[in-house]
Amino acid sequence: TLAAFITTVYVGIVVGIGTVVGTGDEPNLGLSIAATALVAVLFQPVRARVQRFANRLVYGRRASPYELLARFSDRVGGSYASEDVLPRMARVVAEGTGARLTGVWLRVGDELRPAASWPGNGSLRDPIPVGDGPLPAIEGAGRAFPVREGDQVIGALTVAKAPGDPLRPAEEKLTEDLAAQAGLVLRNVRLTAELQRRLDEISRRAQELRESRRRIVAMQDRERRRLERDI
Repeated sequence: TLAAFITTVYVGIVVGIGTVVGTGDEPNLGLSIAATALVAVLFQPVRARVQRFANRLVYGRRASPYELLARFSDRVGGSYASEDVLPRMARVVAEGTGARLTGVWLRVGDELRPAASWPGNGSLRDPIPVGDGPLPAIEGAGRAFPVREGDQVIGALTVAKAPGDPLRPAEEKLTEDLAAQAGLVLRNVRLTAELQRRLDEISRRAQELRESRRRIVAMQDRERRRLERDI
């Protein structure tokens, strides 16, 4: 398309206008320079439009893998809050694969917990146990792609497509690349979740300690009153 565009513009200016103004058989240097300048100015806009059209033919209405990877980096580069970054991550995976349901799973302790999904009302299963080995099967979540930090599984991306619509090799490679990029993000979110879990545990134990102290004080008060009555 670009070759046809360049040829059309050049021939149209040099030959067409040259014929009108009557330059004869000799090539007109001015028209050649004008044609080259016009092609140089219009080349990048035309190329961008042609690229979008080619992407639409290859990927449908979804963005190209390169665009999704760039968008993913832009969206999660400055945010590590699980309520913000994880739904964005699930949405990017859905936009790249055309899946009916995508999920982001986060490892907390010895469990793999569903942390976000796209669409937001998508249903994911309950937490599943996870060890130090490979990623366990996640029933009902489609294909699962582990997110690792070193050799340890710290999370997963899941992709469930419509029946009869398998995950294509390009979509599989895209999800693997996104899972590789998601390691740092999930690591920070996981640390936040682990810290929150420990804070909740400390808060629960502190509440139990306060309740225990109140019971001890109440028992001592009852015993003191009994002794006063006896005296």
